[in-house]
Amino acid sequence: MSFKIIIYANAVPFLGLLILTVLIHNNPLFDRRQNKLFLANACITLGMLIAVSLDYILSAQTFDSAWIFRRFMSFLNFAVSPLILIFLLQIISVKKIAIIVYVPFLINFAVCIVSLFTNVVFKVSESNKYSRGPLFIVPFCTSVFYLGVLIYQVLKRAKDRNKRFFEATFLLFVIITLCMGMFLEITMYFHFLIWDITAISLIMYYLLLNISQSMIDPLTKAYNRAMYNRWVQTAGGNISCTIVMIDLNHFKQINDIYGHDAGDQCLIKFVEIMLDCMKKKDSLYRVGGDEFTIISRHSQEEMEQSLRKCLGKLREINISFAYGIKEYRPSEDIAEAIVEADRRMYLNKAKG
Repeated sequence: MSFKIIIYANAVPFLGLLILTVLIHNNPLFDRRQNKLFLANACITLGMLIAVSLDYILSAQTFDSAWIFRRFMSFLNFAVSPLILIFLLQIISVKKIAIIVYVPFLINFAVCIVSLFTNVVFKVSESNKYSRGPLFIVPFCTSVFYLGVLIYQVLKRAKDRNKRFFEATFLLFVIITLCMGMFLEITMYFHFLIWDITAISLIMYYLLLNISQSMIDPLTKAYNRAMYNRWVQTAGGNISCTIVMIDLNHFKQINDIYGHDAGDQCLIKFVEIMLDCMKKKDSLYRVGGDEFTIISRHSQEEMEQSLRKCLGKLREINISFAYGIKEYRPSEDIAEAIVEADRRMYLNKAKG
């Protein structure tokens, strides 16, 4: 009966994680650091699914050393599980995580090691009975701390309007679900709930990031040409909007004089400042080398104001651009509106 329960509870997330580890090894969309972190999370989650399954099987056994194995499984569950949240934090963080963030994990790990001999966090008696110790709250508080840090980082990412809002919403949903799972396991003594939720969430988040990566220009983090083409083919004929065609000034000279690395940094800084100046209903697409398009739900006048603000900030770092702007209505031809915005951009560029 124990084996059937384990198969019913863990078969899908376990097989999903096995497939995920294969996908990670063959995925060119992420850099080596991201792939290593996802692989580490997948392996830890697989290990913990095996550990809690063995613990459940051993809980019904009566041979002499069963309690020793269960004690070690409990140690793994409490001591290692915060690593999942730490690695997830590293995946979503732009900057390197401060050393102090690891302190709660190290304290919890040390307390769990002590508990192997003193039963302060968990106890598995020689009669194979599990019970909680007086410091059982320590692993729980450690996980809550990292969940809090994750929520803070997720809310910061939600401000990145061009591509992060949906991702942040998904992560918040996962965090809330994990909190509910922790609550139910602690209060109702449910089995496997946290690790099944973790496994499924990790798989879904990995797939979500793959979709996100296919939408984003890898250098600048603006939307890519494929997303722009999709907008033209689908949404373009259904909504009123303002189309802005943009071309950076003197970009070829930057590449020729200072090199392509300097040109890349110029593009990255340009997009960073543009996204900071643009409003919530504006989307920025990289459609060529130094050519960009903004699709805005705001009026031409409002868009002009935003562009002037962007130009002012960019001039402070010696970057400028020419633009052409055209308001589009669904009754018009989208291709003609794009051509007209492009024509106005070249006229603007010719004027210097």
